[in-house]
Amino acid sequence: MHPVLLKIGTFSLPTYGVMILLGVICAYFIGRNLAKAQRLPLTVLSDMALYTLFVALIGARLLLIVTELDQFIKNPRHLLVMLTTAGNFFGGLIAGALFVVYYIHRKKLPFLPVLDVAAPAVAVGHAFGRMGCLMAGCCWGRIAPSCPVSITFHNHASQTGVPLNVPLYPTQIAEALFNLSLGLTLFFLSKRKHHSGHIFSIYLMGYGCYRFISEYYRGDTGRGFLFGDMNHPFSSLSIPQLMSFCAIVIGIALYRYAGKKTN
Repeated sequence: MHPVLLKIGTFSLPTYGVMILLGVICAYFIGRNLAKAQRLPLTVLSDMALYTLFVALIGARLLLIVTELDQFIKNPRHLLVMLTTAGNFFGGLIAGALFVVYYIHRKKLPFLPVLDVAAPAVAVGHAFGRMGCLMAGCCWGRIAPSCPVSITFHNHASQTGVPLNVPLYPTQIAEALFNLSLGLTLFFLSKRKHHSGHIFSIYLMGYGCYRFISEYYRGDTGRGFLFGDMNHPFSSLSIPQLMSFCAIVIGIALYRYAGKKTN
């Protein structure tokens, strides 16, 4: 954990912010490469990507507040932590997706091809974001005394509440590696002949399945659970798991629809 990359006097450069910037840059070039191959308008898509980023960041933080409302009411200072953490990814994904739908409709862009271009870029950008989570000390795993690849945090400068000096499941690293692999896989699949909409649907199904399983290993508090609490993860259902299930269902439906539509 290394929440501050650079500190000069009173100025501090958060590592999480730098990782997000790197993710945005990589996502931009991946999206630009695919958009150029699909002969989509690069200027319009660049503007859409910039606007969507801001909307997604707002959505991620709003859903974090909703799912952890009791924590923020008890200690309003926790709101400051959001400046160095990722927020809730599904909040960003939902807000960003809704804006993309609006923007595509407004600019009269081809809906499914644009989503296919976005999927690999989002996955790779998300990988960098999860490494930012590792540096900031958020989105940590459950205590894992017998896990051979556990990770232990020691930096007392963190304000996220991550347990210190105990082995935890390396959830941030695992998700970063998964998203990077998924993004690169989707990128190369995009280069092959495919039905419009299939790339994005594979992203929804792939990330949805991974996130549903990974939630059992997450240990950060106040995540919002249905039918129980985080002390009984296998008999309960977290809000991200519910959203993951919806993503899987939507992905399956979109895959079938895209195949029929373009046949």
